[in-house]
Amino acid sequence: MTPQLLASKLAGGQGEEGDESWLLARAADVLVFDEAHYARNDNTRIAEALKTVRTPRRIFLSGTVFQNNLDELYNLFTLCRPSFLTPVLERFEFDASKDDAERHFFKEMIENRLENNLGAAVRFFRKLTAPFLHWHGGKVLDSLPGIEEVLVTLNLTEAHKALVLNAGKSYTKEKKRGFLAEDSRLARACVHPCFAVDVESPQLEQQDPKAGAKTAFVMELLRFLRNKPEKLIIFGQYRQPLELLKNMIMERLGWRELHEVLYMSGETATNERVRISSTFNSKSSTARVILVSIKACGEGISLVGGSRVVVLDTAWNPSTVRQAVSRAFRIGQKKKVYVYRLLVGNTLEHEVEKLRRSMRKDFLAMALFHTEVTPEDLARKAGLKQELAPVEDTQDAFLKPFLLEGSDIKYRCDGVYRVPRGLDEVCAA
Repeated sequence: MTPQLLASKLAGGQGEEGDESWLLARAADVLVFDEAHYARNDNTRIAEALKTVRTPRRIFLSGTVFQNNLDELYNLFTLCRPSFLTPVLERFEFDASKDDAERHFFKEMIENRLENNLGAAVRFFRKLTAPFLHWHGGKVLDSLPGIEEVLVTLNLTEAHKALVLNAGKSYTKEKKRGFLAEDSRLARACVHPCFAVDVESPQLEQQDPKAGAKTAFVMELLRFLRNKPEKLIIFGQYRQPLELLKNMIMERLGWRELHEVLYMSGETATNERVRISSTFNSKSSTARVILVSIKACGEGISLVGGSRVVVLDTAWNPSTVRQAVSRAFRIGQKKKVYVYRLLVGNTLEHEVEKLRRSMRKDFLAMALFHTEVTPEDLARKAGLKQELAPVEDTQDAFLKPFLLEGSDIKYRCDGVYRVPRGLDEVCAA
């Protein structure tokens, strides 16, 4: 049963004894919840439904337990083991409600220590959760040909830079009125200047790819791959930049939609997503590139036919990008995967700050759960202010010109940095 179906069946309460909703809430001996992170937000229908379930034995499974903050983590823990803090707090008295007191204690004991004493915070967290939290690193992906993931910071043209900075000033003035709307506006403006000129209804046809740093990068990569047996996956958070790129690819390369060019959005039906991904993965298919909304990257989607991946924009939640990349870097992949995360460099502090916060969340997720690294090593080698290491050499023939001073393409690139995929890389001295 899907979580959505469970939430629907329990939406009206538990009903009378013997009813289906009553049986779901009380009669089961064991509850197994896959993709448990979908219940991380306390006010969702799934979380509300799980609160009514009285099954004492619960198994929650997730590859991305920590995504944004400790509030979400606390929500998952209390759904899985409602009394996990009781032994710790039984000697205290609180004026607030039990849930508020436990939530406050959980955040204070961990969050404050994370800022001041990383090793102590990780040690406390692991001791607290040891009775019910089990992490498995897994080695199955080690059998794949490998993955090279980099952050490419791009230089904007002067005209594009002026438009983006103007959009940034607007963001600073208006962000209190609509943070997510303005964040979306800035992210789109960094892809191509047409989104900075006309926010509501930009012209998506007959645009010059060279006018935008990110669109120019994508077209350069496609030209490089044109006569090679490799396929490209382009991930983005927003529909319009993906549609713009789709039009550019068809106009400039003469490729056709549903043939060389495939597209998948959050509105694409589930059965259609399966069909599109199967077409992309097929060796006999004419498909060369697929443009995918990150919202369409749920479980079950495999894109192992692609070995090059472009991530157009930085997400506040790093797990969404990890999940997107894992559509290609998974069992069934026959080639080495090259991932390019695109950023517009230091021209816009908002974009850089988003990257820093995303990196911090990614690091905390690894620090709290990856028990192969001791808290002491973690505190000594990494801390919370880790920096990305610049790439000095690469096996990627496409990326090499970006590293060579004086090359025709180097002027477009502000820097190339290696993105660590595990604590062994983060903590490398």
